[in-house]
Amino acid sequence: MKSMTKMIASLIVISVLTAGCSLLAGGNANSQTAQETAVANTVVALQNVLSINSNPTLPAESITPTPQILPTYTAIASIQPTTAPEYVPVATTEPQFRITDIQDITVPDNSVYKPGDTFTKIWQLTNGGSATWSSDFKLVFVNGDLMGATTVTLGHTVAPNQTVDVSVNLVAPATDGTYQGNFMLQTNSGNSFGFGAAADQAFWVKIIVRHNFQVTAATVNASPSTYTGACPANISLSASITATGAGTVTYYFVTSAGNSSTSSITFGNAEIITSTAISWPVTSSGSLTVHVYIDAPNHQDFSPITIPVTCTP
Repeated sequence: MKSMTKMIASLIVISVLTAGCSLLAGGNANSQTAQETAVANTVVALQNVLSINSNPTLPAESITPTPQILPTYTAIASIQPTTAPEYVPVATTEPQFRITDIQDITVPDNSVYKPGDTFTKIWQLTNGGSATWSSDFKLVFVNGDLMGATTVTLGHTVAPNQTVDVSVNLVAPATDGTYQGNFMLQTNSGNSFGFGAAADQAFWVKIIVRHNFQVTAATVNASPSTYTGACPANISLSASITATGAGTVTYYFVTSAGNSSTSSITFGNAEIITSTAISWPVTSSGSLTVHVYIDAPNHQDFSPITIPVTCTP
């Protein structure tokens, strides 16, 4: 078999060379085409012989030329750069009814009233919502100290961005102290609203209740009321002070020889209180005058007393 293969291969090569030489010798176009065809047939025959040689068990007629498999190319999609999704803001819903500005027209915070005083609180409110306030909207008490407050009807309409004055009549409590009442507006359907981002904060009135506190009398107590003896010596001084109610009195002694330091007395109600005594030095003969000066609550100077002083050797 190998000898036959070699012999056939040699014949094929000789045929190819012969065809090539004829072409170079200047054959016409038809002969050139025939020669090219012969060469091609010779190549195919050679391939069949080689195939038979490599597969001796197969008959030559079962061998078919293996078709040439051309490479395939797959298009590669271009990679696009990724971009972050565009942020779309979510619209927030503003309260339909809201107060955006509040001004105290009367009774600023910590205004002082006596027990039982009547007064009128007035606020100026700005409609900061998206809807008009109806005339039947109300000013209502929410919590805190009532102070006699009642519900008040608004009385007229208020468009967005417009202002309105609302007022309520109040009474100061009977006991001294600080009091605060909180209020809101209320729609005709009974929903309350105020100021703040969620329109849920109340506005207020805040007062201080204090009796008409004052000192009506202040006398000096001296012991001894007349002094005769060796000098220097000390005289005991105290003050009896009358006040109209609860509060704190500050005072000091004014003498012909100088003033004392300031002291204080706290009153629980209307009464007379005698202060703790102090020692006042005397160094020479003469008349020592002493009186009490009330520094608070009402600057007052009361009548003096005279203390005769006689110094002996």
